[in-house]
Amino acid sequence: MGETGWVKTHNKAKIASTADEQIALDELGAKSMTANEVVDAYLIDIVLDQHNTPQPTHYRELMRTKGPSIRLDLGKQAENHT
Repeated sequence: MGETGWVKTHNKAKIASTADEQIALDELGAKSMTANEVVDAYLIDIVLDQHNTPQPTHYRELMRTKGPSIRLDLGKQAENHT
């Protein structure tokens, strides 16, 4: 969630600095899931890098910021991609 709605990139995500902000973001995520706006909304732990950009502290979430981790030229996806 960003300042004006759901965003595609983590560097525009809203950062919850207090427990009240965390609760508010959790509630907003739950409402958005109920409305089928998003599949799974949850809070993650972050640190701010030298450019003040949020970076996930867990490997799984860091990989998600890099986009899909599949190769379209291998496996079943290659058969459907050509």
